[in-house]
Amino acid sequence: MPRAIVLGTGTGVGKTFVAGRLARALGPASLTLKPVETGCPTSIVAAAGRDPTPLPKAATPSDAATLAEFHVKRPGFVPRYAFADGVSPHLAARRAGIRIDVEQVVEWTARCEQGPRGVNGPRSANGRRSAGERAGPGDACWTVIETAGGVFSPLGPGVSNLDMAHALGPAVWILVARDALGVLHDVSAVLAAMSADRPIDFVVVNAPGFVDDSTGTNATELETLGIHERVWSVRRDDSDDVSALANEISRGFSVE
Repeated sequence: MPRAIVLGTGTGVGKTFVAGRLARALGPASLTLKPVETGCPTSIVAAAGRDPTPLPKAATPSDAATLAEFHVKRPGFVPRYAFADGVSPHLAARRAGIRIDVEQVVEWTARCEQGPRGVNGPRSANGRRSAGERAGPGDACWTVIETAGGVFSPLGPGVSNLDMAHALGPAVWILVARDALGVLHDVSAVLAAMSADRPIDFVVVNAPGFVDDSTGTNATELETLGIHERVWSVRRDDSDDVSALANEISRGFSVE
């Protein structure tokens, strides 16, 4: 089951917007998940638990509910860990007397993926994909997983979103940053901090609500300066920029 994990240079950079549009572009049976979320309404906090729970039909605003709006064939799920306080996940968990367990997130994600998924792409006679067969938009049931905060935002003592991304692998890793002044530093800093770790597959600069003189130029500059070789710019309109990214992701991900 191919997965794409959406990480961020920080909070409020547009991960939800990118993750939702990317899931839709990857295929109508794709699934979006936000395993950990803070600042949730009480109805979602009360519904969070070990077993996957569909979001209420009239779910009040949250990232998980926003992601579900991009689904065509799948229900949205309440996060595995949902907290009312809009603070760092580790602090919200501590205040709630809960420990965020990455292995629980992995198990919960797998159970969410086991539900009805519609058509799961072409199969061989025995129901399995042939070795080396590649998934593509509209072909595979992708799971797009959005993390909470930045790459190194702590989930607990010694545990961050980076650790959760590793536990959820194998997956495509996408780093989202705001397409605004300062993004060259932000992306450089995150990639430098990750230099001894697994590299990021794609960088996406997301158009902010308020543009500045650098908006629209940063993707090119990140590539020209050699900061990252695969950078995509996402606008807040109906352009096909995310569809092109989805095609590129699918071409580089083989499902055995």
